[in-house]
Amino acid sequence: MRCYPPPMNVSQDTASEPLPSFESPPLVEVVLGTQFAPLESLRTPHYGDFWQAIREDYPALEDHPPLPPNIERFGTSSAPTIEFTNIPPIRRSWFVSADRTSIIQLQRDRFLHNWRRVQDSDTYPRYDQVLESFLAKMELFTKFVAENDLGELNHNQFELTYVNRIPQGDAWGSNSEIGRIFPDFGWRSPNNRFLPEPETVNWNTKFLLPENTGRLHISLRTVTLPNGGSSLFLEMNARGFPPKTNKSEMRLWFDQAHRWIVLAFTDLTDNEVRKHVWRQQ
Repeated sequence: MRCYPPPMNVSQDTASEPLPSFESPPLVEVVLGTQFAPLESLRTPHYGDFWQAIREDYPALEDHPPLPPNIERFGTSSAPTIEFTNIPPIRRSWFVSADRTSIIQLQRDRFLHNWRRVQDSDTYPRYDQVLESFLAKMELFTKFVAENDLGELNHNQFELTYVNRIPQGDAWGSNSEIGRIFPDFGWRSPNNRFLPEPETVNWNTKFLLPENTGRLHISLRTVTLPNGGSSLFLEMNARGFPPKTNKSEMRLWFDQAHRWIVLAFTDLTDNEVRKHVWRQQ
């Protein structure tokens, strides 16, 4: 199985070129988020107060364990972050829309906005719409923090994640055929070779974004589903931080991350599959 990462140089000249678009993309989830210095004054009652402000659009509430801090570093070795505090960790809350396709995640140092495909008929509203929704909810939370004297929102990282699911049968039938979709993963299958086809696939790599504004992390793995079938999951996660943290710089960072994710997806996948399975326009 060839595992040669493709070239990922995106020049300034391509920044204004239109991005590929797909009529039927394999996208099942998009996450936009920001990480910031922990709001030590944020307590459990504040979660309920913020929920009331958005409850009309997000009527359901779920509790989940908090996410650990995870910050991209450049030029120095990345050591685990240890946070010392006298305050016990509090939960991560999910505020969920009625159709369950939209989620706001909140914890002491994170604010995340998800779109996810719940039904096969759910249509991805496109990046611009999801970004605008995230920015609007982020502005609402920023105002909430200020009005409740919870401290300053000192952002230290942004993130954008795209999760694609490619069911078995969509251009591939076995792990030895993954190269039909991802040419860099062609599995040689001569009759006299010793190894059988791989039982699973689990590949991870990362690429630097321009000017050390972040990294693009890419993972490809096979997952066995409860019904016994398999799917390929391609997760593309951009994490980083612009030199400045105003609203316009935040938008520019997300736009760059989005461009890299879309072009990386195009770089990694087979042209014929993009045309005939996902109907690239």
